[in-house]
Amino acid sequence: MNEQSGKISILLACTMVFIVSAFYSCAGTKNMQKDTDNVKEYKETNSIPGEYIVTFKDDGEKRDVEDIFGVYSVLQVDTIRDNIFLVKVERDPGIDIMRTEYIGKKGIVDIQPNYEYDTKPPKEGMKKIEPE
Repeated sequence: MNEQSGKISILLACTMVFIVSAFYSCAGTKNMQKDTDNVKEYKETNSIPGEYIVTFKDDGEKRDVEDIFGVYSVLQVDTIRDNIFLVKVERDPGIDIMRTEYIGKKGIVDIQPNYEYDTKPPKEGMKKIEPE
């Protein structure tokens, strides 16, 4: 085999590796989008209406939360930890309005919906896995 055909063989091999890796990379992205859609759907359906986790930059207090969100009829405010509160409101404006209207104002740096978490074991019980 001469030097020219050796270079062509190497070039073809590199091209094939590139094509195969590009194909698998695109296939992975498609599956990732499906997974992302599932997470988005889960979050939208499992958030608790009227419950939000509000984070202040610093020095947030319960009375601040009650004053800021009073327009939505605050039912309860619980301190999660310093500057982070669980807020329950009667009239739920939705997460988009909460974020648009309040993040960056009055010391608020983040607002998240509160999600329902299920930590109970399945009704049919846990299955014992036997070692092989």
